[in-house]
Amino acid sequence: MSNFSPDPVTIDILSQGPNLPCRIRLTLPDGSGEMGTLNPTDLIQKISTLQNQWDLNNQEIFGQTLYQALFPGLLSNQFTSAIKASGERGIRLTLSIDPGLPNLHRIPWERLYYPQGTTWIALGASPSVVFSRFLQSGHPWGLPIQSGLLKILVVISSPFAAGTNLYVNTTTEEETIREVFQNFSDQSEVEILSGKVNLQDITNRLMQGNGYDILHYIGHGEWRESEQTGYLILSKKYDDGSVGPVGVTANEITQLFSAAPRLPQLVFLAACESGQQSSIDAFTGVGPQLVQAGCPSVVCMQEKVETDVARQFAAAFYNNLFETGCVDLAINRARSNLLHHQYLQWSVPTLYMHQTDGLLFSPKIRFQPSIRHPYKFLSPYLPEDSDLFKGRTEKINEIRQSIQHFETTVVYGESGVGLTSLLEAGLRPVLEQNNNLVVRVEEYHDLANAFRKGLVKKGRPMILRIPGDASLPDILRAVSVIHYDQLILAFDQFERVSELPETAKKNILETLETCLQLNGVRLRLVFFLHEDCLSSLTFFQPLLSNRSGRWLEIEPLKQTEALSAILEPLDVLNWPVMLNPNLVRELIVPDLGELSPNEGEPDDPVTIDPGQLQITCTWLYQKALNRKPPMIDEVLYLKEAGGANGILVRYMEEELKTRFAGQSELARKVLVAMAAPEMERWVLPESLLIPDVTPASDLTAKITTILDQFVKAELLVRRLKDERYQYAFVNQMIYEEAVRLGGEQITQQYNARDEVERVWRLWLAAQTKLETQSDTDHMLATHQQLRTLAETEQYIDSKFVKLILLLRSAVLHGESTQPWLNLLQERENLEGLVQMLEDTSTNQNKKKFIPGSSIEYMHRILGYNKLPEDANKSHYGQITRAAVFGKKRLDRQTAILALTLIDQKDQKTIQRIDTALKDLHSQWSRFWRRSELIGTLADANQLGSPSEYKGIGIYLWRVGQRLIHQRQKLIWSAIGGGLGAGFGLGIERLLLGSLAQSHTGVIFFALFSYWGLILGGLTALASKLSFILRLENDWQNKNQKQQNNSHTSVLSLILGSVGFGLANLLIAVLNGISLQQAPGVIPLGFVAGLGISLVFFFNFKKTIRILLFSLLAAFWFSLVQYVFLAFPTMGNGLSIALSSAYFQVEFEYFNTPVWQNWINSFQNWPSVLSLIESALAGLALTFGGASGLFLAEKYYLRWLNFIVSQEK
Repeated sequence: MSNFSPDPVTIDILSQGPNLPCRIRLTLPDGSGEMGTLNPTDLIQKISTLQNQWDLNNQEIFGQTLYQALFPGLLSNQFTSAIKASGERGIRLTLSIDPGLPNLHRIPWERLYYPQGTTWIALGASPSVVFSRFLQSGHPWGLPIQSGLLKILVVISSPFAAGTNLYVNTTTEEETIREVFQNFSDQSEVEILSGKVNLQDITNRLMQGNGYDILHYIGHGEWRESEQTGYLILSKKYDDGSVGPVGVTANEITQLFSAAPRLPQLVFLAACESGQQSSIDAFTGVGPQLVQAGCPSVVCMQEKVETDVARQFAAAFYNNLFETGCVDLAINRARSNLLHHQYLQWSVPTLYMHQTDGLLFSPKIRFQPSIRHPYKFLSPYLPEDSDLFKGRTEKINEIRQSIQHFETTVVYGESGVGLTSLLEAGLRPVLEQNNNLVVRVEEYHDLANAFRKGLVKKGRPMILRIPGDASLPDILRAVSVIHYDQLILAFDQFERVSELPETAKKNILETLETCLQLNGVRLRLVFFLHEDCLSSLTFFQPLLSNRSGRWLEIEPLKQTEALSAILEPLDVLNWPVMLNPNLVRELIVPDLGELSPNEGEPDDPVTIDPGQLQITCTWLYQKALNRKPPMIDEVLYLKEAGGANGILVRYMEEELKTRFAGQSELARKVLVAMAAPEMERWVLPESLLIPDVTPASDLTAKITTILDQFVKAELLVRRLKDERYQYAFVNQMIYEEAVRLGGEQITQQYNARDEVERVWRLWLAAQTKLETQSDTDHMLATHQQLRTLAETEQYIDSKFVKLILLLRSAVLHGESTQPWLNLLQERENLEGLVQMLEDTSTNQNKKKFIPGSSIEYMHRILGYNKLPEDANKSHYGQITRAAVFGKKRLDRQTAILALTLIDQKDQKTIQRIDTALKDLHSQWSRFWRRSELIGTLADANQLGSPSEYKGIGIYLWRVGQRLIHQRQKLIWSAIGGGLGAGFGLGIERLLLGSLAQSHTGVIFFALFSYWGLILGGLTALASKLSFILRLENDWQNKNQKQQNNSHTSVLSLILGSVGFGLANLLIAVLNGISLQQAPGVIPLGFVAGLGISLVFFFNFKKTIRILLFSLLAAFWFSLVQYVFLAFPTMGNGLSIALSSAYFQVEFEYFNTPVWQNWINSFQNWPSVLSLIESALAGLALTFGGASGLFLAEKYYLRWLNFIVSQEK
């Protein structure tokens, strides 16, 4: 068993001759002892009397009688002192009885009870004492094989006929024993021989192969008192051909077994009376005879035993044997299990052995896998893995040289960097090759005990003949006689010392100081600890000063070291899987480096976490073994694994299912809580808020345990700060996976809260620079952030002041304030912050902010701390003062909206500001300030009745706000409509001018494009102004269609016509048209604008619709031109129209017969051409302008999205 090294205590009962008292010799761990006497005749009489009365009620009396006989007088004091001195190591008590005292051998010493304080403890089931009987062997059997599976032969003997009382059901027994060993299938190989088994059958099986480690017999046993001999009941074929039972003695068994190549190291006899001994000869029982013949250990039954008891005992025994390898410890624990279940036969199982330490095998050494793996996952490397431990050669040499030159060496590194592996598989083998003894200590509450537990050689504890409570200097003195050049005392996980009380640390310091002084150059101390606990060494500075060299830091693996750690173990094992070094160099190592980005300087070399390397390589190796051929390639690494990231995600999910099988849900919630946006990178266990978990007194302790398990699993890291452990995610990928574990809702919630936290922290950072920077509004949330957060508002659960900051951001950018007012209303109902600030009955001193409090942040956000002194009136609240007297428009508008949280759509809000407005000195200021505040409430839909926001001032303020926020869209609309109309009209006149006699197409294009630009631009601008004048919002959800009511439609047509008419007037003036000679140009210009305004208002998205309505506008233009033709005194046409006289001059020259016949036969042909051209001009203006308007809106949105995406 790992670290199981009880102190040896032996008690010998020695014969002094017939009818004389026996001598008792107690030998303590240091070799000293005491002598006593025992009267065999008297003891046997007492035991015989008690044996007849044996039951659960008098077992303590029976046990006390045995104890008083075996430990008389001073022996009792020394025995109990030895137990106390051994501490948690306990003692190994070996009872050796003179072979000449067979009657004493028959006594059931396992029933002995020894005193512990005021209670008595059963020796055979004690947790502090492991008990066995020592029998001298004449011919010890060969040593066991040191590694590989335990080979177990189970013999189930059933010689009796079915239906009889003695019948053994082999099927039932096979099922039962297989259940016992099924948990150890990777550690054992079990063969079963059952039925009518004879001795030769068993012998033949033992002769096969390399033999067996354990022989387990299930069947009947018998003690024949008349013969004073024990038997096992096997089968025999008689002369008549029948098969029946036969008794076989141990002597017969050993005679046949002796020819086997290797005999079992343990024989387990689940048979009645198989451990009974003779009153004439101590070695005539089956069990004792097997030990005398050379079997190291025999477990057998002193008396008759029930089948159920034997089965339960066997199951508990093997569970403990496979765990510890110690046969005496296993039988003690198994007997304890029977006693716990109130079995009267708990003391029947007996252990006879001639071993001195009870260690049948070392589990660590014995159960090494037959097929070695190149990677260790998260298990530390052990000394036997030294050939696979790669990548740390440079550091091993540094530590070795430091040990050679200095008495003390300090080695430190981050948690998970592999300090234990470095010590055990890297440093220890190198040092032990040079005849040094390396002892690893990892427990510090009892340094001497920890040293003795670590004193192991080749898997077996080293026995020191010193007192159990010897101090560490005394122990080192005893070790010094062993032939080693140097003793290296390696203190692993030395950060644990920081958890000890001051007195314990002082004791360790004094002890180590004494050890160094007494042992001189033969002793070296090496301290291994985590980097964050280096401060704990301050206490030990007197020990380290002038004794240590440079402290050695073990950093994560460099790229070259990682390459070595991945490839060289495969080479050592002759490449069980194929792996291209270029794949490791170009993909795997860089990927692992990205998992742990440097937090220091940008030019620091990339490093790789050893734990993450092991997780990744173990996964790849195991997958590759199942492929044909076994290979790690890009397909496996990238497509199947998803790279190092994908492997760690799978590992994390698997850990939650296995490591936290009983608490997987709580473990998941702990990770999700750690990933919350408001949490800092390093968190304390008690700061985690676990949803849907009932608070309990031990909740923090459970969370801490889970966090420590995550640290061991390489998913978290831990540091010690201010004597408290803090935890953080090992990398960003694990953090993101923790968020994902919360599900879609948690992911969206955390993303939203994370965005809020980002806005808040940027604003706070800017606030710290107020001395050099007067305004921090540029650090508020951007358009994009507000729109993203608005889409996930149901997931936002932030503090009130953070939501107020978002409200201020929305006011700044003209975004909708409704989402933030909704969230603020919920928080106000919980926190009541606005109500408290607005409460005039509260003492003003109570509302003065404390730095870092919510009130202070409210003052900063609302600009309250910048208010003039005369604004601090006591008859209205702080929010009202900020709304009325705030220096900045943004302060005032944010404050008035905050005020609605306590007076939602209530007259009280207006009453509050009206009361405060009386303190403004100027009536004009009062008018505009009231217009601003009520207009803000109206725009935010925070007024109950429309009558509350009527008034010219309020209307003008709201219109002005829209002009400010929508000015860019108006400009884009004007430019788009103008350019489209200008281009359309220019193209139409270019074609027309090209056909004219004077060939003025190019000139026409330049001139009329300019006129079209003016006409289209002013018409589009005026048309879009209708939405502003009608106080339409531009921020409605993009998935909803704008509701264009009839009032807006009429206004848009009127304004569009006005815009077109004014543009027509401007062009007429620029063209020098005499309004006296052409009085119809101006009024009919306003009429003509109705057609194009109609198309601009509807703002069609499809070309066919634009074309159809443009044809209506063309028809309208031709009607207007017809008026001019019908009434020549009104003028020749609109400012851009071509008169009939123009066509008379420019198109008469065509000499084609058809043309000449037409113009000769139709006198008004120029007027007809003028009408047609005016329709084409109207079509070109309208279609071009509407298309330009559509494109302008389209590219305006793209430009706006681009600008928003670039906002920081």
